[in-house]
Amino acid sequence: MSTSPPPSTVFVLGGLRVTDAQGHPLGPVPAGRAGILLRRLVAGGGAVVETDALMDALWDDDAPATADRVIASLVSRVRRAIGSDVITGSVSTGYRFNAGRTWTSDLAQLEELTKSAQARAALSPAVTVTAARRAFALLAGGNPQLPPAFAQHSWAEEQQRHVDALTRRLNRARWDAEARLGMWSDIASQAEAVLRHIPHDELAGCALMDAYWHLGDRVAALRVYEELRLQLGNELDVEPSPQSDALFSAIVSGAEPGPVSVPGPAATGTSELIGRAEDFTSIVGRWHDAAAGHAGSVVITGTPGSGRSSLAQALADNADGSGARAIRVDCFEGERSSPLQPLVTVLSRILLSTAPEDLPALLGSWTDTAVELVPDLRDVVGTPDYQRASPEIEHRRVLNTMRHVLATAAEEQPLLLFFDDLHLAGTATVEALQWLLHSFGEVPLLVVATVPSDRLDAELGSLADSSLLVELGSLTESEVAQLAAQARVPDEAAFVWELTQGRLMFVVEVLAALRRGEDRSDIPGTLRSMVLNRVRRSGRGVEDLLQSASVIGTAFELETLERLVGRPAVDFMPAVQQAMAAGLLASRNDLFVFSPPILGQTLYDNLPGPIRVLRHRQLAEIFSARPELRALHQERSGLTPAAARSWYEAAVLARRSFANADAVRLFSSALDCARKAADQELEGLALIGRGAAHEELGQFDLATDDHQEAESLAVATGQHSLRATAVERLGWTAYYRRDVEEAVARAEEASRMPGAGPSAWNLLGRTKHWAGDFDAAYRAYERALDGLGDEEEAVRVSVLSCLGALLAHADRYGEAIDVLDEAVGAAHRIGAFHPLLRGLFFAGLARANAGDLSGALTALQTKAAILERYDVSFYRARTNTSLAWVWRELGEPTRAHDLSELALEQSREVDAGSLQIEQELHALCSLADSERLDGQLDRAAERLEVASELIEHWLPFKWRADLRIREVRSRLRLEDPEALLEAARAAGSVKYQALALHLQGRGEDAAVLARQTGSLLLLGEVGAPDEARDALRRLEARLPRQLRPNFSQAGRLPAGRG
Repeated sequence: MSTSPPPSTVFVLGGLRVTDAQGHPLGPVPAGRAGILLRRLVAGGGAVVETDALMDALWDDDAPATADRVIASLVSRVRRAIGSDVITGSVSTGYRFNAGRTWTSDLAQLEELTKSAQARAALSPAVTVTAARRAFALLAGGNPQLPPAFAQHSWAEEQQRHVDALTRRLNRARWDAEARLGMWSDIASQAEAVLRHIPHDELAGCALMDAYWHLGDRVAALRVYEELRLQLGNELDVEPSPQSDALFSAIVSGAEPGPVSVPGPAATGTSELIGRAEDFTSIVGRWHDAAAGHAGSVVITGTPGSGRSSLAQALADNADGSGARAIRVDCFEGERSSPLQPLVTVLSRILLSTAPEDLPALLGSWTDTAVELVPDLRDVVGTPDYQRASPEIEHRRVLNTMRHVLATAAEEQPLLLFFDDLHLAGTATVEALQWLLHSFGEVPLLVVATVPSDRLDAELGSLADSSLLVELGSLTESEVAQLAAQARVPDEAAFVWELTQGRLMFVVEVLAALRRGEDRSDIPGTLRSMVLNRVRRSGRGVEDLLQSASVIGTAFELETLERLVGRPAVDFMPAVQQAMAAGLLASRNDLFVFSPPILGQTLYDNLPGPIRVLRHRQLAEIFSARPELRALHQERSGLTPAAARSWYEAAVLARRSFANADAVRLFSSALDCARKAADQELEGLALIGRGAAHEELGQFDLATDDHQEAESLAVATGQHSLRATAVERLGWTAYYRRDVEEAVARAEEASRMPGAGPSAWNLLGRTKHWAGDFDAAYRAYERALDGLGDEEEAVRVSVLSCLGALLAHADRYGEAIDVLDEAVGAAHRIGAFHPLLRGLFFAGLARANAGDLSGALTALQTKAAILERYDVSFYRARTNTSLAWVWRELGEPTRAHDLSELALEQSREVDAGSLQIEQELHALCSLADSERLDGQLDRAAERLEVASELIEHWLPFKWRADLRIREVRSRLRLEDPEALLEAARAAGSVKYQALALHLQGRGEDAAVLARQTGSLLLLGEVGAPDEARDALRRLEARLPRQLRPNFSQAGRLPAGRG
């Protein structure tokens, strides 16, 4: 489905400016009368403005005889500057601002927002607050800035009156909506700001009086009235309006302020909220904060039957009633291998209820990912191309899509997302919610989660750490008495209290029985017995059906129940309807849930064992395509060996979705069942899988424990393949934790094992590359590539990117470019995230060294864009350091310096041990190089002192960092270039040997080495005069035309030659 792009915008509030559809500035916008003409046409709102009217706007009584031609010339200037279609018409017909699909103005946006705010103030106050916030952001630019001679023209004065009127209408709608939401502090601060500029503004005065009154400060409210009365008399010679007098009288009378439109628990008439007034007030307050743009979360916990869901639902109803949008998602068992499913459900409900013409703005650049997550969107937006990627990049795509859609939707209408039983959703969902809340900033969104007290683990607790945790206990005796009175059995309050001890759900069930006229002696002493009695009163057919359904879980689909009982739904629908009428079942979207939730567990526990086993085995077959649910039912029916395999399959699926914390739990379940079934092969696989998931989570001690246990198991059972895998994984774990000796030892051990695979050789190559052993690393990478099968494309891409990096470090730039181009292309094709980033980075280095500065810029900027799109902070420092180097060579020293400073700042924001230190060190060297070229020699020397301290730590590619420091120190004459020469010879770096010789004045020797590398950049610096000039000419010829002037005039090498 094709959609029109958003329009470009002319801003007339404040200074005149124009932006394109992406918000980028257009222009420069013409000054003088051309700008005034554009303002006048925008003031016309898209209507034709006749030439005579334009003359009046542009001149007083001194219009030139050729005014029509001047106007035509001014129109041409505007069109050339910002767009040929911004103004339509001619001198003979008049001109108009082309408002519509391609052009709009901030004034038009202000009018639309004002209409929206006014229309929704009563029924959708939260939407009004959002619209008003956006409108006042436009007004923050100030009044139209016109020269005094033009500001007094009638059209300009009329425009100002129109803006003032819109502002008053916005204030009225905003304060009405905020009053309905109880946002009295916001009203007070806003009204105070208005009165500082317009002391006689009666609307603002009344709003401030009302706000102070509701905030409990009657004295301040009355003082506002007196000041307002004085200002009205002085400025307008009038008395306050009857409405102001009525408000004043109410305050003076001592009456309480009118009720806030947010309903309190007592007003709902819902018995489950008796005794929860304080909790309800607390969570409503947190919702108000969220609706005002402070995203956060509420976690409600308590024992079964404590009313967690009822309290959360009351808040959701409250938000809905105030004009926000509340979305409830119920979480169920079996979702850990389908990570983020609750959030995908939220996404689906938002997107599929959005008008098609509004979807492009809501989806932004994430349409392809959204369609993958919500396939029904294809009917609306078509089927965009989608390229699958590695688990990590897929996960990042999903998170960024959710962040964009939720933030955009919330700006239009505040959101409350209610996740019932969030503990069942899996850790990936909780971690995603934490990430979203952290990244939202000022977004009007609240996450509400319910969790039983005994399931409030560390992950769920951390969700509440940054916001509000509500712990529900039992009711007090007086609250039970309130409920008894509400149920019209006040005399039974003591009996109910003694029997239930205030456990809310039990209280509700007992009171319901008493209202039905049941005798005390017939009421069971436990909640479970109570709910069973309710089921039995509905008849045997209902009881049998619900008992079968209870084996499915806390919720079930009709189709699943059909297959389980072997009957079409039409046969048992009467029983379902009877259960719903009795309050035993409730419908939730396309599911049925037990009511109360404890009913399902009670029925399940009361089911005879053999029948329960049979039902579980049936369900294992029914859920054959859903491995986690299949595993649950297999394990509960005693099919332990099969359950072990199913748990393992579910864990692998979770790993593929980058849900590593959930994968750890699923692998643990597979491990437990494998041990019970004495399946040692699967036990080893589960240990390796869990260890790999621990690696991804940075839990290296746990990963090492798992891999060592797998190695011991392999030795004890003679599983040679398992042992080889375990040894290799131990090497990778040591590599990721930067345990150099262990990584090298394990890599060498793994590569010597019979049948060592490409991954083992890749590991050996990396460790040798770290140490600067180029020959050994090269041989290892070649062995890895030789041993690859057709199905191991991901390993091939990883090896190619590492081999390309090695060749770049070995100053074999031409070979490096060829290998890295192949690696980048393959990584793009299969979506291999880390090899793609590595390939782009080293392609940038290799191309720049070879003399293709434009190609280097493209590679590094592509990498920077990927890091930005997927919100990856770790690699930004090294990328910006390299970009700084390229821009320095291209003759933009200021940009290079700024990027170096940014890189230093970014390097210190990440916590990555030696890799963080490495990035900081290179950023310091880059800054020192910039400052050296700028003549700040002392400052550059200070940077190098800090860098020299950092190199005392262990670093990957330490030899390379050492060469870089020595190079800059030699250029600053802080160190004899001989030291650089010796280090370069030890490291086998031809490039740095050539630089050292050049700095020693041994130009001919330096040029000989430079020629070996084929580097135009190096030849341009160290070559013989004619050779260097030729290299610089060739460097310049490779650049796009727009980069050549700066390079030739201010590039490091040409400027140095000059």
